[in-house]
Amino acid sequence: MKRWTILFLSGLFLTILLTACGGEVTALPSVTSTSAPTSASTSTITLTPIPPSETPITKRDYLPTYQAKMTQRAASSPTPSLTPRPTKTRQSTPTLDVPQETAAVLSTMDALVTQDPGLGEFYSWHCMLLHNCHTTWLGLSPDGQWAVFLSLNDLRSYGLKIASVDGTKQWAVYTSDLMGSDSFGSESFVSARYWSPEGKYLYLVPEPNGDGGYYWFWGGYEKLIRLDLETGQWLDTGMGRASSFSPDGRYIAYRSDHDVHVYEFKTGQERVFPVSSEFTDVGRFSWSPDSNKIIFVAAKEELDINQTGFTLSIIDLTDNTIRVILEDDLRFLYPYSWQDADRVILNSFFEKSKYQLDLKTNEITPVE
Repeated sequence: MKRWTILFLSGLFLTILLTACGGEVTALPSVTSTSAPTSASTSTITLTPIPPSETPITKRDYLPTYQAKMTQRAASSPTPSLTPRPTKTRQSTPTLDVPQETAAVLSTMDALVTQDPGLGEFYSWHCMLLHNCHTTWLGLSPDGQWAVFLSLNDLRSYGLKIASVDGTKQWAVYTSDLMGSDSFGSESFVSARYWSPEGKYLYLVPEPNGDGGYYWFWGGYEKLIRLDLETGQWLDTGMGRASSFSPDGRYIAYRSDHDVHVYEFKTGQERVFPVSSEFTDVGRFSWSPDSNKIIFVAAKEELDINQTGFTLSIIDLTDNTIRVILEDDLRFLYPYSWQDADRVILNSFFEKSKYQLDLKTNEITPVE
């Protein structure tokens, strides 16, 4: 997707607004090229439980920490109006009929901008509601205690301002801070990727500007930044590539060169699932609703020259097994979403087609 200009980068997905108020293991087997099968083929590999790492990410002393820029404000709780309205400086804001929860988010953000106009650098109702802007997680945190705004620093580097709703803290993090002179360029930005369930951390990803493509498909981000919302300290977790958080916030799955890692935040235990070196890319981790399974794809060739398709596999964390569902499938199917515990919706990379995978029967059927 084409990146928008500054005015259009400043928005929020409407769906985010609607929800904001509220192993030693065996490698995947080698496979041979086949034509696209008409139904799923499977094999099961039983794995030995993995000795966990003794060191959780929060105790890895070799990870340096850095300090986000801070603006301290006097404690004062903004009082949003019951009916959201634009501030006087936003004369072109349209009158819109929005859901009550969305209205509450806008009202709170309006109040913050009124209290500190510097937060309103790119903020507008128009872009937040009427445009499918690409900087994600602008708006309020799930617990409603923090607000995220798009910002631009003196180096013309995009970033985020994260302000506490009670007005006492405000952190600013820019691409130039996270990437230094190796940043992607003036139109790169910082995406707020995930709020920890207890509300202590915000995970950020510095992303390059562009039109999407293979980098975004495989989640080739070099960094996953953890920002401590209380202190403003941040560090690179080293878990950026293809990272995916479990629905219950207990785990994160990510890849290294030829491994799939599953890290448990509470215990610091990490399971490592080696992947055959014949695969050049691994990713698209999608979690089951109960956070016990991960379905993912692997490819042997770059997508623009790929003639061997995708291999689709599933990890079960309850018994440390990997089940190969599809091998070298030329439909290039990858997981899109879980419908329930036994059904997964798959997308086709090169075609606008959807399929349903039944994990009980291993049948894959087109979705009309």
